[in-house]
Amino acid sequence: MKNDSIVWLDTSSIFGIEMIQKYIIDLRHIYHIVEIFNDSDACVDYMTNAKENRIFFIVNEFDGQFIVPIMHDFEQLDSIFVLRSDRSNDEEWSGQYNKVKGIYNNITLIRKHLYEIQHGKNDSIGFEITSSSVSSLQIDGNKKNRQEVMFMYGQLVKEILTQLPYSTADVNHMIEFCLTRYSEDPLMIEKIIEFERDYRPQLAVQWYTKNIFPFQMVNEALRVNDLSTLYAMRVFIKDVHKQIVEISTNLRETSLSTLYRGQRMLIEEFERIKNNPGGLLSISSFWSTSVDENVAQFFTGNFDNMVAVIFVIHIDSSVRTTTFFANIEKESQLNDNEKEYLFTMGSIFRIELIEKADANDYWTVNLSLTSDNDPQLTLLTTSIRSAVKRDNESHICGLAILMMHMDEHELAAQILEEVVKRETDPLERMKMHWTLGVLYTKLKKSQQALTNYDKVVKSPALRFLSIEIISYLYHGLGELCIQLKMIDLALINMEIALSIEVLSVPNHSDEQLARYCRDIASIYEIKGYLHDALPFYRIAFEKAIKCYPSQHPLITRYALDLARIASLQGEEKYAESILSQYVPNIENSLPPNHPMQVRFHIYTGYTLLERGDFSSAHAHFQSALTIDRMHKEANYPGHFTIYWAIGTAFGAEGRLDETFDAFSTALRIQMATLPAEDPSMAITYTAIGRVFETLDNISEALLNYECAMDIYLKHMPSTDPAIIQTQQHISRLYEKLDQYHLP
Repeated sequence: MKNDSIVWLDTSSIFGIEMIQKYIIDLRHIYHIVEIFNDSDACVDYMTNAKENRIFFIVNEFDGQFIVPIMHDFEQLDSIFVLRSDRSNDEEWSGQYNKVKGIYNNITLIRKHLYEIQHGKNDSIGFEITSSSVSSLQIDGNKKNRQEVMFMYGQLVKEILTQLPYSTADVNHMIEFCLTRYSEDPLMIEKIIEFERDYRPQLAVQWYTKNIFPFQMVNEALRVNDLSTLYAMRVFIKDVHKQIVEISTNLRETSLSTLYRGQRMLIEEFERIKNNPGGLLSISSFWSTSVDENVAQFFTGNFDNMVAVIFVIHIDSSVRTTTFFANIEKESQLNDNEKEYLFTMGSIFRIELIEKADANDYWTVNLSLTSDNDPQLTLLTTSIRSAVKRDNESHICGLAILMMHMDEHELAAQILEEVVKRETDPLERMKMHWTLGVLYTKLKKSQQALTNYDKVVKSPALRFLSIEIISYLYHGLGELCIQLKMIDLALINMEIALSIEVLSVPNHSDEQLARYCRDIASIYEIKGYLHDALPFYRIAFEKAIKCYPSQHPLITRYALDLARIASLQGEEKYAESILSQYVPNIENSLPPNHPMQVRFHIYTGYTLLERGDFSSAHAHFQSALTIDRMHKEANYPGHFTIYWAIGTAFGAEGRLDETFDAFSTALRIQMATLPAEDPSMAITYTAIGRVFETLDNISEALLNYECAMDIYLKHMPSTDPAIIQTQQHISRLYEKLDQYHLP
């Protein structure tokens, strides 16, 4: 990101050093890099070398006539402000340069415009968009599923941040975080110390408008969803939001109907908005607007690779909305009559008409406030909100669970470890230890997970948990048992969790039933019982489509699981119908290394294998293995299923050496990670036996078939088809041996 700086050139000392020095301190409240020059060559050298800076240039009208033509086209030069002395009235030369923002009689007006630029009116904004209809997100385009999920997550992060309580310790933590962040910047350290000394919650908006700290840090974190900074700065974020709500416009008592915001946008950013008329637009940061359209137009200058945009926000006082905004004229440090209105972070608008008038150089994007009961908005947030705000769960645990959904497990665990040390309420401490158990399980830190679960089951507060939370606890223990390679114990815990949910939880959740059934199915799959796994995958999928919107990422996950096992069990047409309906464009709708891509690559590989496209099948299987290794340790039990797929592909090509290597690797992983004589090993022994039989190595083939038979007999009735088929293999080989021994 480019640094911003102010450069002021005055070679003729028209305004005098004393006057300039007087304003330097004031300007450094906006941009703390302010460079003053009285030599034009030195000024040009500085701006030429400052290629990573965005420069705002103040120059008197006499110096400007000579230096502006030289510097105007420099990319780093953003805006030019010409300061006119009282005795000058020559303005003609400046009109031909579009970066010249105007001719000013005093520095106060320039300071105002610099302030407004700094506070986001001229910068790239962070936003998320959804399409005009939920159903189209699944069918059209490649990246819409992903953008909708980020829309939901972004809303919930901000919702939880504004609800988290805070204490003096949290305020101190915020100050320490800022001091550490800017430890090499003396000017910022000075501002942080001032903030620590003078800040009060009732002055939050005033501090927001005051200078670059803490405004710049907070809005940048909101734009890029920097969860570490957002959590550290949650005290200030909550205070600003709360004050906006308190002074928020009473729509029924005002004639306010329209607000404006001028914006320069990157072309690709604007195209996202332009291509989604009727959709929802969520602004990530706090958002400044004005009642004066002329103020908005000031910030829509023409620049290369940028689009000039004016957002026109239509206010309908009859619409009940939770999008809060307020006139901050009294709180603003500018003390002008602009009547600035500040929207709180995460404000949501409906994108209406987008047009460009021939007479204007800018686009107009008409926005309207969303209603509280907007059906699309409700559908988008309900499912994920329920996932992160479980029964009686604290907001901090909800934030941790949400971070887990966003793949921020380490940060979530770090935050909870800090909070649990200060928590005195036994019930809250127990909930935090339970959440830490879940997080450490996801992080593959089994010992830390076990330690936290142990604190949960030994806590006196356990008896105060609802029966629903008890089912969550058993489920979490089941996940940990899988990690500890205690597969049978994992199945027991998962089945207890499912039984509690079905039999004891009033109005049990389809969402939880889907999750529990899927996890039980995955255990059966690990054990090699695909015929037992399939009905649980089927139930999980049926429950999921009842409780999630069609574009929800878990629908994709459940559909891929069901299709994969259905295909392996001979239900290829059913599998294809599931994928065609629920998993279109998955490869492009998720990040390329997302864990869900593993299932996509495995299923696609098998499909290509059936069509005889061996090279493409191998490419997908290798992609599955590469992605899986990014997220799981080398000997993770599930890896053997990918090696099964690789071995099957080599076998179909007749490449027996590679086939043997793949199945042997699968067997080594099974022996290292699964209980002795796990049923899934019988499948691998059988596959290896077939390789040896094809190579006419009867003794090795027979040895592997008999190993498979020994395992099957310990787990299945003698009438099971797998046992009957294996017996046929063994009998066939003994017949061959008898033939070899005939005289």
